[in-house]
Amino acid sequence: LRQVVHSYSWVRVFIGGGDGTVMWVVSEAQKHGIHTETSLRIGMVPLGTGNDFAQALGWGGRNPDPDVLLRNDCETLAEMVQDWVRAEPDIQDVWKVSLEVDEEDGYIYHKDEVMSNADDTYKKSLETYMLLYCGIAKDAELAYNVELHRTKSQCCNKLVYAWQGIMISLHFFCCVGQRVQRVLRGLYHGTDKKGQPIFEVGMRSTGPRLFSNPEMLLCLNITSYGGGVARNLWRNSWRSGTSHPLSEDLLEAEQ
Repeated sequence: LRQVVHSYSWVRVFIGGGDGTVMWVVSEAQKHGIHTETSLRIGMVPLGTGNDFAQALGWGGRNPDPDVLLRNDCETLAEMVQDWVRAEPDIQDVWKVSLEVDEEDGYIYHKDEVMSNADDTYKKSLETYMLLYCGIAKDAELAYNVELHRTKSQCCNKLVYAWQGIMISLHFFCCVGQRVQRVLRGLYHGTDKKGQPIFEVGMRSTGPRLFSNPEMLLCLNITSYGGGVARNLWRNSWRSGTSHPLSEDLLEAEQ
């Protein structure tokens, strides 16, 4: 793919899969020096569980019937490819997320295994790319639990999401589980806590504070979340979530 990109200004890439497959393609392309923002134009056959990326771009979230896709020498698939070729490209940001955990007590998990370095020491930092969204606290807890029970069926995976969502929601009544203030000490504009604070938590903090006690924090890069159940989350927002937002017109700007 890198050789093809070097020969052309950009190439079309069609992906069969879900949001995780899209992120894997983007991550692998970035690792091999391919600038996905300018070099790739991605279309996809939605074959995942939520298919939020496909839904945000208007391609729908329902998995197509494989028999229909392959019928008459892949006639339907060929029509879908033609639609993608004629479609107007939409610019998509690609973010890099850096994670560091406590040297003594922190661990980074991949499913149910602790991630290790080549020398068998535990990995204490991680860099990954974000194309869709990044969740902290309850959202991350839900995604992690679903990943542990994932199946090969879109319908079954949605039932797993519903089941895990109900179980995690019940934590509210017994005051257990993840909350933003149990995970973060603050959020800052820039790449470290020297930047202007967006919010801070703790008795000694002097910056803007979070309202209430939110159960999760979402950094959204697309307009679809939760398998399309939540679209344009900020559209019905009526207040900012902090006592002193960095910009007073965030709601009007839909950011």
